[in-house]
Amino acid sequence: MNILEKLHEIEKRKCIYNIHYCYVGVGIIFYDANKCEEALDYKKGLTIDQYYKTFEECIEAEYDNLNIGG
Repeated sequence: MNILEKLHEIEKRKCIYNIHYCYVGVGIIFYDANKCEEALDYKKGLTIDQYYKTFEECIEAEYDNLNIGG
């Protein structure tokens, strides 16, 4: 699988809010509606697990974290 196919598989299982690039690296910000009591309080549902050096490394790690490949 290429990186974009893996990203699509991640998106099937978790809600991707944003892919965040900053000085420490690249991370995926996920949205979990279950953590929000009100629609206006959506920021409480945003989480980022970890930052990685590259986009590819980020996708590979998040893909592996979800145990998609078996």
